[in-house]
Amino acid sequence: MLLADAPSAEWLQIQGRLFRFFGTHAGWARWHDAASGAWICGQERDRANELVRAARVAAVVQDPRLIPSRSMPEHHAFADLTAMEWNRLLLGIFTYLGGPARLEDVSTVAAVLLRIPGAAATQPLEPTGGHLRCEEMDGLVENTLEDDAQDRIALHTLNCEVCAAQLAAYKGAVERMSAPIHSSIQRPAVS
Repeated sequence: MLLADAPSAEWLQIQGRLFRFFGTHAGWARWHDAASGAWICGQERDRANELVRAARVAAVVQDPRLIPSRSMPEHHAFADLTAMEWNRLLLGIFTYLGGPARLEDVSTVAAVLLRIPGAAATQPLEPTGGHLRCEEMDGLVENTLEDDAQDRIALHTLNCEVCAAQLAAYKGAVERMSAPIHSSIQRPAVS
């Protein structure tokens, strides 16, 4: 697998967790493809199906909103995710992908969804099953690196604004909850 950049330590940890998860949890499977030398993973029932196209993986890496929010864990600290949260996240990923995928691709998608810094940079440049076909490349190489950097800055700025709004709402709720209740209750005068 060719990577845009060397994978981060967090990405490698996610890949290790997924490798173990697919090997130990009912309904999920991992198997080694001798022809490509890659580990393949997915739902057990999809084991005989064809691998997903690289364009499908690239689409979700570019736009993580393609995965339903109900599939996302409540927090993004992957080290603290329970088996149930991994299961829900993987169900969302594989529902979108529509079939088995290389472990590296699933690790990249999971890292992007869990907001691991630099996760999108580990996106495989060589797709599942060989080289990109022309029709797959059309949608993948439209942006120049400069456009991509500007898009990432804009998304980061937007994310910061959303987080700031959520934090303000949270602080407001905490302040309302911690306001003294007795201040609004008038006590009868004692004579």
